[in-house]
Amino acid sequence: MSISTCLLSLVFAFILSGRLIHLESANAQNSTSTDFSAIAKKIKKTYDQNLFKLEPRVQGHYAVRMWRITADSAYLNSILFHYLALKEQFADWANNLDSEQFRLSFADSLLSEKFKTAKGKIRKQLLEKRKEFVFASELLETAYQIHTLGMDKAQLASQFQKVRNYLGSLDFKGFLLDSQIVRYYAPQAVNYIFYLKFLGVADLEKEFGEIFKQVFRDELDSKLSEIEYENKIYGLTHFIIAASDYYQNYPPPQKYAWILDYFECSAEKIMARSKPDVIAEVGLCFKLCGKKEDRVVTLTQQKILQAFDPKQGLIPPQKGKANLNKSEHRNVLAYLLLMDFERLYPGPDLLKFPQLNFLERDDSQD
Repeated sequence: MSISTCLLSLVFAFILSGRLIHLESANAQNSTSTDFSAIAKKIKKTYDQNLFKLEPRVQGHYAVRMWRITADSAYLNSILFHYLALKEQFADWANNLDSEQFRLSFADSLLSEKFKTAKGKIRKQLLEKRKEFVFASELLETAYQIHTLGMDKAQLASQFQKVRNYLGSLDFKGFLLDSQIVRYYAPQAVNYIFYLKFLGVADLEKEFGEIFKQVFRDELDSKLSEIEYENKIYGLTHFIIAASDYYQNYPPPQKYAWILDYFECSAEKIMARSKPDVIAEVGLCFKLCGKKEDRVVTLTQQKILQAFDPKQGLIPPQKGKANLNKSEHRNVLAYLLLMDFERLYPGPDLLKFPQLNFLERDDSQD
């Protein structure tokens, strides 16, 4: 982490109300309890104590999710830090949107830097012929994140409209409803479907759901490779998590009964074939649909409990040593699953905080 990044983190901590996250004393008595909430608190302690050491993207991912179940203003420091990093990237992309060379060069760079695993290599083959969508998908995700923070109507208003027009000009239906994309890129594809919907660009949820059901017919589960099976379960969880606007609302359980019923019937197989990230999301789907007493929630919680490493204070990867940045996704999911949150909070809309009124000006007009 650069010195400038560290300084920015500290500056933002004081821009807001001066309130920092209350960190539990290192000398606090260690609990021997193995109940779910106790483990959740240990995970939170690990990440709260290292929050400003995380990369901006990871710091923001964690802080946004913690906000959405607590509305704790202490996390606004990291969310602001995250937004300013997003803003810089988004503005650069929007300002170069008319350059095909820029867009395709970005896609080439991303394809060369990512997709190193066996799963990634399959995805890379699919995406190499769809480079426009490699760029557009990254832009879409960033636009959605800016939108959820209320900043699409402020500093980036003009650029945001330009981006929305660009996204609307692309054939996302042809891209996302391709059976091979569904089979090997399901979790991301589901996210993109909902980003498009929330941004008012296109509503492809129903059509995508039908294609998904055809590609991943339940009777074919035993014939799916481990990669395909993970994509199916991850994809299913993302329908519900995305429908909640990523922990901002409770989706209607009736609409997603087909997913919950499948999880209910296949719970033991999912526990045996899935990694902790996926297992946590399965349990979260029931909680988000108002079914926190369901047996699947308990099964997933018990499985996550077994994966917890008390020495590291988190859920480590199945192989190798834990890296706080790379392990954040897994652990914030574990926290959300193990902690009994009572409600969800939207946003945060950064413009609703008087301390941040400097964000109201549309910089794209300069």
